[in-house]
Parts: sequence; structure tokens; C-alpha cells
Amino acid sequence: MYKPITISQYKSSKVSSFNEAKNTRFIIESTKAGNITRRWEFRYQFKNKRRKRTLVPTTLENDRKILQQWRELLAAGIDPLEVKSATRAADVMDNPPEQRDKTFKEIAQGCEDIRTQNSTARRGASQHIQRLTDYVYPLVGNVPITEFDRSHVLSVIKPLWATKNRTCEKLLSDITYVWNYAISNGFREPAMSPAQWKGNLEFDLPKSSVVHEVRHFPSMPYEEVPELCASLWETSSNTSMFLLFTILCGIRNGTVRQAEWNEIDFKQRIWSIPKTKNGQPWSVPLTEQMIKVLKRMTGKRTGYVFTQERDDRKPVSENAGNVHLKKVCGIDPSYAVTHGFRASLSSYLNNETRFSTARIEQTIEHKMKDKIEAAYNRSENISRRLETLQVWNDFCWSRV
Repeated sequence: MYKPITISQYKSSKVSSFNEAKNTRFIIESTKAGNITRRWEFRYQFKNKRRKRTLVPTTLENDRKILQQWRELLAAGIDPLEVKSATRAADVMDNPPEQRDKTFKEIAQGCEDIRTQNSTARRGASQHIQRLTDYVYPLVGNVPITEFDRSHVLSVIKPLWATKNRTCEKLLSDITYVWNYAISNGFREPAMSPAQWKGNLEFDLPKSSVVHEVRHFPSMPYEEVPELCASLWETSSNTSMFLLFTILCGIRNGTVRQAEWNEIDFKQRIWSIPKTKNGQPWSVPLTEQMIKVLKRMTGKRTGYVFTQERDDRKPVSENAGNVHLKKVCGIDPSYAVTHGFRASLSSYLNNETRFSTARIEQTIEHKMKDKIEAAYNRSENISRRLETLQVWNDFCWSRV
């Protein structure tokens, strides 16, 4: 039984399926991310073969025009899949495609490459593409950028705000970037970003601090670290050396696993990181203990320093340290994880030494809020950081 769908059914968020006409079905589904997607399916037989063509909805009126074109092609003995016929509302509008307003998705895809190139992240520079694909495009990707407003932002963000708050915050940045790109390139008139928090979304959503509890990484009490270091040194595998070096240097484990031999200068006793999480180059002074760990790494002195046992062309996996702690050392992730050793280092230096907090934070490459403190990353200050790290390393090495 066929029945034309209504506007309310067309805009519904309830998972369902409607048989609009022969060969034509309108489907509303829920994605894994919890978003609602809609599509038309045009199913038919051509030369005794079952075929299917899908259509992304825009407006009910234009969708029906496109579907009617496909029916006419089929009636004329032409396979709709083999003909470059209308697939979007723009193709049946009075204005040709080049004169219509670009959609949010088209604008976003147009600035993907430049944003990835300009990203300060050493890894995951293109994660914004996946976020937009998973959460934004299914809901509002086809909205013309000239019509895009806060209601579209809220339709994406509001259902996820309480459960995926950190992702939502990143999505707001993603949307604002696309918005500013559209304005810069003349695709729309200048206006406040609909994803702006202050004076805009703050009236519709609770603060992140209310819905999102900041959870710190579990960190081992520093009193237990020397015994662990002795065990890692004795194990002497690539992963154990990676974990040991991470503990000693206090740098984020994601940066350590990406370390390459051409960044290590044994003569100057410096590890020169081209780009950290903060997007800036960073120099790490090498202590005696760190050099011992590096020299224990066998194999060629090219490529990654801490490589996988089965493939020395690849760095240790992202979760290698945590897996080693759990399976080899018997340490539960709820008790300590790799990233938590930065907190162990900070706690030891704050509690057991007289080093200033600013100096300790700088040693583990925390971003300084004070621009004057941030300027400390100079060659003349490497000796100060070496002194701080050496105190921590001597403590860690006390059981080796």
C-alpha cells in the first residue's frame, strides 16, 4: 500500500520507513553515534537485475521532482544509475548549481586540507574530519551555509552535551572554523558564529564543568616508582624501555612513542622534539639514565626509537605502555597508567625538593599561562631543566 508521506513524517526523528510510491521508500534510521539520518531508496529492476539508487533529502518538494525524473528514465528504458541525472535539490532548482548557496558540508570539505596542514597536533591532525562526518553531516550537512544558524548547532550538540561533552566542545570549534572559512571566502555575510558559547549557547546549555567531571589519569605513588623502574630495566624489551624512558623524561607518552633517532643528539645530550602537543618544538635534556636506556635499544639507528618487536618500521602501539603495565607488571589500569607517571614526577619534585612549581611544570612541558614563564624554553635554561630531571632520575634509578 503506497501513501505519500506528510511533512511531519518527512521531518520526524522517529526510526521508521514509509512506502511513498512504487519502487520508492523513505527511511529514517539511527546511527551508531546516536544521530538520526534520512534517505530515499529507489529500488527497481533493469534487464532482470535488481538495482537501487539513494537520495539524500533536502526538501520534500524537490525530492519528489528528482524521484519523478528517475521514474521517467526507467519508463523510457534507461537505467537511472547509468545516467548522470539529478541527485540533489540543486539540480532541479531554477538556479544552476554554480549559482546556488553552498551547503555546510561542501564548505567544510573545502577547508579540510588547509586546517589539517595548519594543525599544531603531531598526531590526529585530521580528527576534525571524522567528527564532522560522524556527528554533523548526517544531521545538518545539507543545510545551505547562508541558512545555517544556532538551531542547527543545537540539533547536533544538545543530544550529546551530557554524555559526550568533550567531543561536543571540539565540535563547536569545528563548526566555528567552517563558519569563519565561509565568511573569509565570501560564501556568506559576516556574523557571529552560531557555535559561539558566550552570549549565545550559554543560554541553552549548562556549563561543561557542570556536566563533565574532569578525571585525572591514575598515577602510581612516587614511592613505588623506583621498584617499577628496576623491574622494567631487568625486563629489557622494547616496550619496557619505552615505558622506562617515558617515566624518566616526563614527556607525554604519545610524543615519546613517535621519537625518531634523527632527533637524538648523544654528543649534545639533547632530544629535539619537532612538535609537541602544544604545537611547538621542545628540547629535552638527556640524563645519564635516559642515555643508558637509549643505548640499550638494539637494531638500526634510523627511524623510530621505540619500535614494535615484530616490525621495526613502526613505533610501539599507542596503548603499549598500559598493556605492559597490566600484563607484564600486574598493575591494574585503575591504579596507574602510562600518562599518570607525569603526575608521579610532579608530586615527587613538589613534595621532596625545593624546586619552584613553575620550574617543575616546565620540566614536564606543561603549557605556561604566564608568557614570561613560557619564554623559559631557551638553550640557556636547558641546564636548569637537566638539573631538575636528574634529581627525579636519580630517585627512579635508586633500585636499579
